[in-house]
Amino acid sequence: MVQKIAQAVAITAKEDRSTSGTLHGSRFTRHERLKRAIGTWISLWLLAAAAVAIPIAHFVLVPLLLVAGPVLAYWRYRTTEQLSAVEGICPLCRHALILAADTRTPWPYWDLCPHCRGNIQLAFADSKDVRHADRQETVIEEMEPKR
Repeated sequence: MVQKIAQAVAITAKEDRSTSGTLHGSRFTRHERLKRAIGTWISLWLLAAAAVAIPIAHFVLVPLLLVAGPVLAYWRYRTTEQLSAVEGICPLCRHALILAADTRTPWPYWDLCPHCRGNIQLAFADSKDVRHADRQETVIEEMEPKR
């Protein structure tokens, strides 16, 4: 079952101005991660089977897709949560902003406001050292998987 999560973040600028925002994302159960991994693996191996019919290119595509199948499936299985976006207000120009978030990016991190191009820092609101702090999350909704 996929859980939609939301977490408070602090959006600050160098001039000690700050606003608050919300980080949105999804958390996957073990069963959901397994389904995503198997789907990735099967899709890549089906592409490899289709690539057999392409002259010359099949010498590269087929081995590449056969190796990429289990590698990317393992990577998808290890993904327990996926961050989607940060919503908030820029502390510099006071425009509403929506920034893409990535699970692999270490927090806190610096980004640019799309309106004023000013540097802003995004950090979890409740922590001094985010790597060791317990993150306070709110589960928005639990979504049943489509059958």
